[in-house]
Amino acid sequence: MDKLIELFKYIILAIVQGVGEILPISSSGHLVLVSKLLGIDSEGVGLELLLHLASLLALFLFYRKVLFSLIKGFFLYSFKKKKEYIKDFKYVMGMMISLVPTCLCGFFLNDYLDYFISYPIMVGVFLIFNGVNLYLVRKSENYKSVEDLRVGSFFKIGLGQCLGLIPGVSRSGSTLAMCYREKLNKEDSSKFTFLMLFPLVIGSILLNLGEFSFEGNVTLLMISFILTFLITYGSLFFLSKIINSNKLHYFAYYCFIVGIMVMVISL
Repeated sequence: MDKLIELFKYIILAIVQGVGEILPISSSGHLVLVSKLLGIDSEGVGLELLLHLASLLALFLFYRKVLFSLIKGFFLYSFKKKKEYIKDFKYVMGMMISLVPTCLCGFFLNDYLDYFISYPIMVGVFLIFNGVNLYLVRKSENYKSVEDLRVGSFFKIGLGQCLGLIPGVSRSGSTLAMCYREKLNKEDSSKFTFLMLFPLVIGSILLNLGEFSFEGNVTLLMISFILTFLITYGSLFFLSKIINSNKLHYFAYYCFIVGIMVMVISL
């Protein structure tokens, strides 16, 4: 019976990571809620890093062609000034600019963000905030390409990502919403948002690598890793369909319901 409970715990953590990392519902917020409601201990930094690595591998598989194209285009434009690669160059430069406010907020505010983890009611409040953020951009006009955005727009998108550091606020959701507010078209908004996951997840893994330790069951670890990989990949495909069909605000209704439920239960 204990082994089944342990297996259930690893499956739940894999589902929360795989779905929450991609869909605009906040993986950190849901991890807090799942841990509190079911008494699940995430086994510390070790398991968390490995599950992030599983999501990173799924992202790489999903966007591998785009990544190689961007890297190639960035260097060809940088050194040979081939105009057909200016969009790739602008993508990479935009990602670098957007990382600035995110890295600064993460560095200076990380310790303060732990405050929200201790209070599930705060996660409920920010889930509702996340829902409002998604709902307000449902009718936005998206007509700009990445080449049309200026430095200030990329910086604002980075500020949107900063909100995703708060448990209950989705990083992908807040970034997408800010892209929409800057009138970036849906295809570029989606691609830019998820390409930004690469430096952020890699940075998170590297920063916590020194604290890595794991003493759990290797078989359960592999099950959780593979499941996270598969669910992350499926979530990327699913969210791409949702964005293209202009139904991103559907996730707002989910956030409203869960946020209100959490607040009521926490009172």
